[in-house]
Amino acid sequence: MAANRLENLLNWAKKHDVQIPEGLRYYSDELMGLSCVAEKDILSAQFSIPSSIIITGELARKHFGAKTSLNTWLKFLLAKMKFGEEAIIVDGEDIKEKFAPYLDCLPDSIDTPIVWNPSELQLLKSTNLGSSLRDKLYLIFKEWKHVALALDICNELISDEISICDHFMELSDEEVYEKITSQVFGNDQFPWFSFRAFLWAHLIFLSRAFPEYVLNPSTDTSKIMLLPVIDLLNHNYNAKVEWLRLDDSFCVRCLMPLSKGQEVLNNYGGKGNEELLTGYGFVMENNVFDTVALRIKLPTDTIANILQNEDIVLPTLTDYTRFAFEDGKETHKSSKDVTDFEDGVLYLISKENDISLSQLLDLFAFVEKNSNESRTSLRAQLQGLQKLRLALEYKLDTISVGPETSSNSYPIKPYRKFCADVYRKSQRHILKHNINSLKRIEKEWTSTHKSRLVTVKKILKADSTFFEEDVPNLFGGNLDVTFTSYNHILMLWIIWRSKNSTCSQLPRRYNWVFEAFKLFNDQYHSDILITPETRDLYKSLFPNGSEKICIDEVAIASSFISSNSYTRISNDESILVQT
Repeated sequence: MAANRLENLLNWAKKHDVQIPEGLRYYSDELMGLSCVAEKDILSAQFSIPSSIIITGELARKHFGAKTSLNTWLKFLLAKMKFGEEAIIVDGEDIKEKFAPYLDCLPDSIDTPIVWNPSELQLLKSTNLGSSLRDKLYLIFKEWKHVALALDICNELISDEISICDHFMELSDEEVYEKITSQVFGNDQFPWFSFRAFLWAHLIFLSRAFPEYVLNPSTDTSKIMLLPVIDLLNHNYNAKVEWLRLDDSFCVRCLMPLSKGQEVLNNYGGKGNEELLTGYGFVMENNVFDTVALRIKLPTDTIANILQNEDIVLPTLTDYTRFAFEDGKETHKSSKDVTDFEDGVLYLISKENDISLSQLLDLFAFVEKNSNESRTSLRAQLQGLQKLRLALEYKLDTISVGPETSSNSYPIKPYRKFCADVYRKSQRHILKHNINSLKRIEKEWTSTHKSRLVTVKKILKADSTFFEEDVPNLFGGNLDVTFTSYNHILMLWIIWRSKNSTCSQLPRRYNWVFEAFKLFNDQYHSDILITPETRDLYKSLFPNGSEKICIDEVAIASSFISSNSYTRISNDESILVQT
């Protein structure tokens, strides 16, 4: 921001009764940007801005006659104030002229990935942010289109941009950049009603908006506003500040004394790097609020069942933070239904707490439970843990693959590469932390319940006769039988010992396996089908058939193991769990 523009803004603010604490000075630097610094020790500092120069949806309502979607109309109003040529009269004054010093000081660019070029977008490939940017931009496009059509402006540009919107998801990154995003912070002037102007206004609100309910507690919590001068303060989540209304002004009060040379900072709240980068165009190293988003898609009937019958947390985005300015919605539901999860259930995991990880474990245990058990059963919990760990490891592997070398020649801004590197590195660290947490939890559970778990390794120690005498006997005296899976050994052991359980070496603590198998056989034997997979398995074990074990026994034992075990992903071993 040029010094003269900043000076004009501050003079304008003083003229309009904006209160800036004495002893503070604003600095504008090409490298460090804008900052507000204390030039002396200050015990108490408070900024205030009267409502008469706060840009709210009420201005859009009065100018456009809008009754709904005021956030969207407000973006159109800001675009008209910035790019329109004619005066904008509201309550007898030209607000375009009134706010000219503020409009002149709005940023020349924002480093949000929404406007990155294709080479820069490659830096985010395979990450949550990289995968969601196209959808984010499309939602902005649809928001613009809805109101642009209501403006009833006959213009060839609108027709062209609506056509782009209708075919948006078919465009390449290069086409999106060349036709749309590269122009937003360029030097081009375009009609105020164009999508490019709207996208500029949207990004301004995304990076600078405040919730209007602080000023008007009775208003909808989704409504937003712009606070000239107040929005110049930079963010730090450690800053101790208070937002409040005094008389008819919005105030920011510093709750700690300021030392000479200290920057005065605002606090946007706890925001992870994905939100900071998307909305504000920067990241913070070692950000304690950083998260990785996991979106779990579930069938509608499963969602309905959970909402009605289960004590399982199904979060949505509004449970974590409010993005009122992203979708233009102005109502928030107090309860949830299946329509809230059409795009999946959103969990944000972090390094700082395991709340979301615990919620995910509950969900995965529910999904993995059998029809005759609850999600709190040990088997369902352990199986859910394994599936969740597998999902996290897959996501980690995906993110760990470095960005591809771009074949195009778009230049990459160093700061944007820095932001992408910090973001990707943090995503990896969070995933590794949560994978290690799952390993620790599994170790604790298996240690606590080790008497209820049966592994092939335990069987090898407890029933040496089976391996030394019975296995060779099963395979025609072959003393060198090789198995390709632990599950094959477990299956044969269950079948054989169920028919020959008089082995003196086998401890009584294993009796539950055969009792459970008999009960399972009695209950489900008639329902078990011989599948092609079962036939292939039987043929691989007994190419010439077997007089001692029939294919029906293999089918029922395989089904029993599937229903009464969890599969450890480290070695693909099924481990029996006593109910």
